[in-house]
Amino acid sequence: MLTLHILNFSQSPEKIVEYIPSQHPITQVDQVKPLKKQLRRDDTYMLLMDLDCSQTEIKSLIGYIREGLANPVMGILLYGSNAVNQDISDCLALGADLWLDLSSVEPPIIQTQVERFINKIQINHQALVQSQLQTNLLVSVTQFSESRSPMQELIAAFSQSLHSFCHAHATVVVQSDANETCLVNHTIAFPLPFPEPVQTAVTTYASKSFKYQTPDIDLFSDETSPPHIAEHLRTNIGASLAFPLVIYGKNLCSILCFIDENKMGNITVENISVMKDAAKQLRVLMERRYSENRLKSQYQRLKSTLSELEMTKDHLIHVEKMASVGKMAAGIAHEINNPLSYVLSNFSPLDEYIDTMVQMLQLHDQLMSSLKSIPSSDMHEQIKKNIESFQKESDIDFIYEDIRAIVNDSREGLLRVRDIISDLSKFSRKVPLESASFDLFELVDETLRILKYELQDACQVQVDVEKDVEIIAHRGFVQQILTNLLKNAAQVLKELDKPIDERTIEIQLQQDKAYYRLFVIDNGPGMPASIMKQIFDPFFTTKKIGKGVGLGLSVCYDLAIKMGGTLTVESEENTSTHFCLSLPLDPNQQKE
Repeated sequence: MLTLHILNFSQSPEKIVEYIPSQHPITQVDQVKPLKKQLRRDDTYMLLMDLDCSQTEIKSLIGYIREGLANPVMGILLYGSNAVNQDISDCLALGADLWLDLSSVEPPIIQTQVERFINKIQINHQALVQSQLQTNLLVSVTQFSESRSPMQELIAAFSQSLHSFCHAHATVVVQSDANETCLVNHTIAFPLPFPEPVQTAVTTYASKSFKYQTPDIDLFSDETSPPHIAEHLRTNIGASLAFPLVIYGKNLCSILCFIDENKMGNITVENISVMKDAAKQLRVLMERRYSENRLKSQYQRLKSTLSELEMTKDHLIHVEKMASVGKMAAGIAHEINNPLSYVLSNFSPLDEYIDTMVQMLQLHDQLMSSLKSIPSSDMHEQIKKNIESFQKESDIDFIYEDIRAIVNDSREGLLRVRDIISDLSKFSRKVPLESASFDLFELVDETLRILKYELQDACQVQVDVEKDVEIIAHRGFVQQILTNLLKNAAQVLKELDKPIDERTIEIQLQQDKAYYRLFVIDNGPGMPASIMKQIFDPFFTTKKIGKGVGLGLSVCYDLAIKMGGTLTVESEENTSTHFCLSLPLDPNQQKE
């Protein structure tokens, strides 16, 4: 039971001492200030006050305890004799619990009353302590939802509260690993290390507790008491409490509390009910925390996956570009070879012309020398005739005129090679998503130069785009979309049984209040509604196996969305197909 701290405020302590059981020592105090100091400092459970003292001081002390210290459970016993003429009712009204008249009541009766009063105080304080322990237990439960501490720390704090609540002598937290081996990861008041018999006994009880879904008490008798654990703890074990922590039906760990047989009275039906309610609440909170952690983990995985998808999409865009470059390689090689061939062919006559000019210069040198060393005029005339004859035979006047044309043609050819390579480099370069102002006419003209070889044998191209039209968008994306649309149209038109001059692609630009609309229109066979619904789906293609993978238009559609615009299609079978790329006039305003 509870050990009482008893204070006696009296001038004559011998009046009451004989009625207090000897196991409860009394501290004598005869002045108010030391008494108040001791009341604030010590866990005092009972105060005796002799009515022979000043009634003003007694009333002041009662008010100080009940109101100043806000202590409603401290036992206050007043005692005196009939000779004392004081108003007892005022003291009782202020909060005193009991009045004993020591002169008019038989000593056995006084003894009985004092013992009952002490028992009452002990019961009240035991209930108060248990209530506080219950509060601490429930507070430790709520920490599972409010605290972001690691789970092991929360379990350790809860096991400490449970240890105190059930007045355990020692407590062990046991966890089962993947191989169903019991592992002790936390102990309270349990001497370490575990001897082998103690380890075996604890493991046995832990394995049994893993089957529980709610707290369970195992009562021991003299025959069933675990001798190794009792010997290790140096006490008689009356019961073990198994408190499982369960998440989604799986035992996360078990808390084993070993209770001394002398503390068994603290394990009541009400306490067991509180522990079961705590177990239910813990299950809900731990499952919610576990779900939150899973959601966070899934969110992080989704975020990482989204980032990878974005990178993959950018990679696919670039791959599609490079695939287009590969398909245009033959045409570009042809375009480069044409100017290179006549540049190279011009160098052969250029070598002859240079030889001729060198000879002509040598004759002029001879003439100049002869003017100095040969006085005969006949020699001069002969050299002059030779020069005139050579000049006529070699057609030096034509050489002078043609050599400049050769140089100009060579320069133009090389410049054309440079432009083709530059256009190809711009198209294939991988650039970040940046909006900038550019001339749409120049972009269309550049794209047509790149596709010249593919288009010249397929159709006639008509451009209805005014010069100096500046739009703000991603230049590379717009060029890639236009390139893809033109190539697709050219491939369809090539399959038609029509003359080239009757197969046409029109490039038109229209503008309204909010958008630029770039149209690519062909007079090909069109497409049915069933195909139009899937035309922008990834990997959908109407081409033969090996001719396409169905990513071109899907990538173009995504690029248009990235620029804040749209890519749409309208088609009528056996008539025409209209693709429309809509781009906002002001991309920043569109984002808002």
